[in-house]
Amino acid sequence: MKRMTCLLCGVLAGTLGAFELGQDGATIYAGKGSRPAATELSENLAKVFGKKFAVEDAPKAITDQKGIFVGVVPPDYKVTWDATRDCSVRIVEKDRVWLFGNDGGKELHGTANAVYDFLERHAGVRWLWPGELGTVAEPLPPVSIPDENASYVPPFQRRLTSSFSAYVRGKSKEEVQDLYAWMRHRRVASSLTSRGSGFQHAFGSKMPREKYGKEHPEYYALVSP
Repeated sequence: MKRMTCLLCGVLAGTLGAFELGQDGATIYAGKGSRPAATELSENLAKVFGKKFAVEDAPKAITDQKGIFVGVVPPDYKVTWDATRDCSVRIVEKDRVWLFGNDGGKELHGTANAVYDFLERHAGVRWLWPGELGTVAEPLPPVSIPDENASYVPPFQRRLTSSFSAYVRGKSKEEVQDLYAWMRHRRVASSLTSRGSGFQHAFGSKMPREKYGKEHPEYYALVSP
């Protein structure tokens, strides 16, 4: 299977160092369409670090603002990605954090995925099962995050299961909402346009063994030998 990658070009000027998360509150700047992800980031960081993380709309021109930018591409970066694939990017500098991604199409949530990954990686937030009880956001002391530049494209375009279809039957609206929120946090999604709730019978046509079997026998673990 061909693995798609994010291609990032350009250099962003900045001072080498580390971003201090939780030492003081930080402003979160939300790009267009990214207010929900920015708000969720703010709420979880407040639980973990006990500080206020105000959410504001990102300015049209970024100059000396410091803080966390959600759904905003750094001005000195040119980002190229496959328009049909999820891609999330995390850039950490001394005074700024950038969390953004490919949000084109119905099933692409690159920015939200970047936020969820940041919360897991640097704030210890976990979503163990649907609902508030399954969300872990324990208090932590401030953390120092070294400069980094990371991008990620899930190797599988379709990350779904039909197992939850039975779960939602007879459930309340709140329970169903909790389930789908948990699935988003676990990055369950699909950037394929084919219909259906999972691969199941379509697996053979989408990933024929004669094409992928030699290089990736692990895809066909139930086939002997």
